[in-house]
Amino acid sequence: KMFKAVDLSKLVTFFTIFHNDKPVDWLLDHMIQTKVCRFDRDSKDCRKQKDNVWIHYRPSLFQHVGTHSSLKGKVQKLTDKQFGKTLTRYPLRNPKAILRTTLRMYGD
Repeated sequence: KMFKAVDLSKLVTFFTIFHNDKPVDWLLDHMIQTKVCRFDRDSKDCRKQKDNVWIHYRPSLFQHVGTHSSLKGKVQKLTDKQFGKTLTRYPLRNPKAILRTTLRMYGD
């Protein structure tokens, strides 16, 4: 999930306040829900509003490492079977170029 720079301080504050209460992925979902869902609308509308701002990407870009969960007594066994199967880096081919400059190397 990407956020605008103006929202980052709010996000960090929210995580800092509640990091001992819930895992970060739950906090992220709760923060989005708090921003887009209204009490006078039903859960279906809430889901629709969240889907408008929440971008899902398959396969996952990130994978949980290990089985330790931040929830006491919980073992995290979930894995994305497609994680790492997609080429995420492509070889670069820069065009040939000649570079000239009047700048001197640092230290000369």
